[in-house]
Amino acid sequence: MPAAGFGGHRHRFHATVTLRLESDEMAERLFGAGADPDARATFRKALRFEGDPQRERLQEFHDIAPIGFACQFPNPDWIDEAAIAAIRKYGGV
Repeated sequence: MPAAGFGGHRHRFHATVTLRLESDEMAERLFGAGADPDARATFRKALRFEGDPQRERLQEFHDIAPIGFACQFPNPDWIDEAAIAAIRKYGGV
């Protein structure tokens, strides 16, 4: 694990934020194969908006599950509602 108790931005979190693509495919694959929909993590995520490197910043997410990550993500247009519905189907809250 990296210093300061932070881990990486894992697939189960990325499934909820898909840059305006509406698809439950990644979530179905992950959680259908047994990934824990409520596994929690603490991580830093580099956020880039509209392709502008000057607007890049790191944001920290602490002790968060995938749906909570989506709820706290600063750009709601990038949230994949189809993926969130799939995660809820597998027990995510």
